[in-house]
Amino acid sequence: MRFLNQIARQAASLLQADGVGIFLHHDGVFQLANVYNLPSSYLTVQMPLGQGIAGRAVQTRQSVALDDYARDWRGSDDLPLAKETFGSLVCSPLIHGDEPVGALLVVAGRQGRLFGREDVYLLELLGAQAVVAIVHSNLLEEQQELNRQVEYARSQLETVLSSTESPVVAVDRDYRLIFANPAARALFPVRDDLPLVGQIPPDALPTRQLFRDIRRSRAHTYELALGDTFYLCHLAPLGYPPRRISGWVAVLNDVTQLKELDRMKSEMVRMTSHDLKNPLQAAMANLELLQDELTDADIHNSEIDDSITQIDKQLSRMNRIIRGILDLERVKIGARNFDYCPPAQIVDRAFDEMAALATDRRIQLVADVPLDLPALACDPDQFERAIINLVENAIKFSPSGASVGVRVRAENGTLVFQVEDSGVGIAEELQPRVFDRFYRANQKGTEHVTGSGLGLSLVKTIVENHHGKVTLTSQVGVGTTFTVTVPLTAVKN
Repeated sequence: MRFLNQIARQAASLLQADGVGIFLHHDGVFQLANVYNLPSSYLTVQMPLGQGIAGRAVQTRQSVALDDYARDWRGSDDLPLAKETFGSLVCSPLIHGDEPVGALLVVAGRQGRLFGREDVYLLELLGAQAVVAIVHSNLLEEQQELNRQVEYARSQLETVLSSTESPVVAVDRDYRLIFANPAARALFPVRDDLPLVGQIPPDALPTRQLFRDIRRSRAHTYELALGDTFYLCHLAPLGYPPRRISGWVAVLNDVTQLKELDRMKSEMVRMTSHDLKNPLQAAMANLELLQDELTDADIHNSEIDDSITQIDKQLSRMNRIIRGILDLERVKIGARNFDYCPPAQIVDRAFDEMAALATDRRIQLVADVPLDLPALACDPDQFERAIINLVENAIKFSPSGASVGVRVRAENGTLVFQVEDSGVGIAEELQPRVFDRFYRANQKGTEHVTGSGLGLSLVKTIVENHHGKVTLTSQVGVGTTFTVTVPLTAVKN
């Protein structure tokens, strides 16, 4: 710090001193940071708070004046050879608020002048100015270091964003460009001095619905088609509460190839399922005829009966898997027939379809659906399938003799369906994946459960198609509750 040289020289001049030392405090230790007319080797001197005259002055918050250092001071020496060379001495503490900053030490030689009260007063005035200068210098250094770190981080961020192949765009509240990496400029050749409105396709700009989603969840993801290329756009605000949002940043990921792969996979699954469905239906019909013929012929053989029962179970299982795939593909297409449906009717139909399975597993189905609930605007077939799948899932994972409950309530313009069981539960680390297609959690107590892993995926797709959400709470060994929340008013798009 160059200004410390000026402070030391000014102190020597004002008090006509032979030497000056400036101590600065850091982490409970005082270090000699600057000297005037004292050996530069002293700059390595350190002492803890409370030791030496400098430490005493700071600890007591009062200046210390000695006429004869060797005669009057009995504590540890502040500097080497102090008793042999120091005569009169004045030390003023440097305090900022309640925090120690350091100490200003002025000495005269053994044959030098004797400091008086006026000298103490002058040194304290100079010390007050020195504190301000030191604190401001520290703040300036911290600010400069922070600026360097920010600039380095900005440079690193720009390097990363410029090298990425995904377009990245940041705009202010007036849709004026703040930043665009090379990939974004290649995609949108726009002028920086004009708003983006009118320069890029309207579909690429945020809508009011997106703004509402961002206010709720601080982010939004939507699909954007630009020509033959499809992008998954991740939009987030610039600025965080309680600050006002100053703009938005968007990252566009090219998902064209992924969409084509998904389309091809869906088409293959759909075609395969259709091709399997016809021979499966024929097999089930012939099995039923065989059972009728055996009954008519009054043929009773336990081994034949067991074989037919197993074949029927496996064919039924295959039929459920194919139906689940076809239902999922049908729902993904998005074709819906909206109508107003009473919640009690939805639950009753779900219980009717699951009655045989519940009886077979000795599960009691319990409904808590007030009759005065408003009707739900939905696609009845699809939404009933979602509730049926949740009830079926609950039955499968519940122990024999348990109960499965469905509760429905109205809440803030929505209907809330809750399907509760007291089954094996779902481990916390498995819960984020239960809605993935074809995912089946392998955990203790579920070895006997069969299925394709499509049921919950279908539920999620149907609920989201109705602009709702499905969540779960679960505890291993206690049970699971799935909660479906959907708006009462249909949203058609």
